[in-house]
Amino acid sequence: PDLASMVSRRIPPTLLTPHPGEAARLLGMGIADIQANRSDAARRLRAQAKARPRRVLLAEAQDPRVLEAAKILEKDKLVVPVLPDAPDLATFEGRVDDTLAVVLAKQGLDAVEQARKDPLQRAAVLLRLGAVDAAVAGSIATTANVLRCGLRGVGLAPGVKLVSSFF
Repeated sequence: PDLASMVSRRIPPTLLTPHPGEAARLLGMGIADIQANRSDAARRLRAQAKARPRRVLLAEAQDPRVLEAAKILEKDKLVVPVLPDAPDLATFEGRVDDTLAVVLAKQGLDAVEQARKDPLQRAAVLLRLGAVDAAVAGSIATTANVLRCGLRGVGLAPGVKLVSSFF
């Protein structure tokens, strides 16, 4: 069965963990150690997150599920959820607009104006500027749009030339 049907039939509480390779990287452990005790790895990741909560921009605040997630994350103190209308983000407005103008200059003024109205594009640039530590999107937007905004707004790490994803 697919993940969606398995999750819909779950009996709470449910534990979803990151890919073992990513968990190993985050915890400084070997993949075999993660695989041997995924529950312990998840507890360690949770403790790590609570010890230093990161500011995470939840770009699709128009989705009620995102707002509910923000409440849960805030209650559990795992991250500091940030919604697009957060007052402290207003100080970045001019820099976001300027960055979009530079990043999209070759695509023309229409592309710049369209991007300035796109909450996902703005979220990506806010991440680039360091206003937040991470941004989450995709509850409403397509994967293609999330990736496009990320590539435009954040870009690739030095030396990276290929983007790939799978489900």
